[in-house]
This record gives sequence, structure tokens and C-alpha cells, in this order.
Amino acid sequence: MRHGLIIMALLLTACASGPTQPAMRKQAETASQVAARASGEGKWTVAVQLWQEAARRHLALDDGQGVAIAALAQAQALQRLGRLDEATRLLDSLLPEGAYPVVQQAEARYQLALLKADQGEWAAVGRLLDAAERDAGQDAELRAAVANLRARAAWVAGDWLGVRQYAATALTTAGPASGERANALRLQGQAAMRLLDWPVATQALEAALQLDKQLARPGGIAADLRALAELAALRADPSAQALAERAARVCEAAGAEFCRP
Repeated sequence: MRHGLIIMALLLTACASGPTQPAMRKQAETASQVAARASGEGKWTVAVQLWQEAARRHLALDDGQGVAIAALAQAQALQRLGRLDEATRLLDSLLPEGAYPVVQQAEARYQLALLKADQGEWAAVGRLLDAAERDAGQDAELRAAVANLRARAAWVAGDWLGVRQYAATALTTAGPASGERANALRLQGQAAMRLLDWPVATQALEAALQLDKQLARPGGIAADLRALAELAALRADPSAQALAERAARVCEAAGAEFCRP
């Protein structure tokens, strides 16, 4: 999932703000920065309220992009809280033609696709991803996220070669230090595992783990360790249990709000 990408963009925007900005603009960006910090700390209930306030301040400036970004981040927080109907309604509100920038609408469709994937509605996922990909423009991370979700769909269908193909597309699109690159490496490793390609599986999963550690993503680290544990078990390697225990310890230490890739 792309949790953190919008948040990081907002933090960078806020940090880049010039000292001579009008007060109302500075207040809007500060509101987004405070909300982003709450999301980054996994304080989802607080984040929902803060993003709503940030959206209101951007709306007062007729800043469609700022409103849309705040709404997208608020929807992410709602999803983390399990308030899926609210998240869906908020994302749907971003989709009327011409209401918001096209790239933010593409992000909204991707987030809706994630919700549909969690509900097993894969036909709807495909339609949403087609639209998101069409409008993603030069947003490389969004394109990588779309490819990774397509890989998940192939996984559900048992199409391991398809998983590897879509994950490879994500790898060529994502930046060298991004969560989507780590997700793609994990998907490639898991598919290679099913195809009994042990060397490729090991290499991909260890690379995913190294990158997730670099990015400080507890959910990704735990997922990588669980995949490595599964691979070890398939190979009758005694390290399987230790790897699974490491994954459990990471989750316990990080807390439920972070222990997802």
C-alpha cells in the first residue's frame, strides 16, 4: 500500500515553503504538515480530524490539489481504522470529472482498488486500475503501485508467471528507494518460491528485507521475514522457525498500526 507517499510529499512541500508566503497559505500548509506527522506516527484517529481541518483550510483558498491530497490522506487513515465505508465515500467524492486534478483522481481510483481487493472484488479492481493507470501521467510511484496490485490479482488467480511479470514492471518503474520497490521484490520472491526457483526467491526476498530495513517499514520487514520463513520451511531449512519468530517480534514491537506492508 502507498501509505506514506502522500504524507512524505506534503512534508517536503511544507518544508520547502518560502518565508514570505501569505499567512493563509502558510496556515494551510502547516495544517497539512501537522496532519502528516500524525499519520506518520500511526495516530490514525487524530490524523482523520487533522486532515479534515487541512482540507478545509485548502478549500478556503480554492486549492483543489491541496483539498484532494488532504482527502486522500484522510481516506488512508480511515482505511487503517477499518472505517471502509467512510473511506470509500470520501474517495468517490474526488472522482467527478474536472472536480480535482487528474493525478489525484488516479490516486483515488488506486485507493478504491485497494479497498475492492481487500473485499475480493477483483473485476472491479481491474477496472479501477485501468483508469488509474490511464491518468497516472508521470507519477512513477503510482504506476509501480498499480503494477504491484495487478501482481496481487495474478497471485489470487494462481498465475505465478503473471505475478513475476507485473512485479518486474513495478521494479522498472519505482524509484531505487521506495516501498513499492520493496513490495515488488517480495512479490517476485514469493512467485519464484511457488515456481521452485529457490535462488531467485532467496535473492529477491533478501533484497526486499534489506530495502524495507533501509526505509524503516516494520510491516514490510515482517512480511519479508514471514516469506523467508515460508521459503525456509519449503526447503526443510531449520531457520524457518527463527525467521517466523523474528517477524512476530517486529510486529509486537511496532504495534498493530504499523505491522502491515
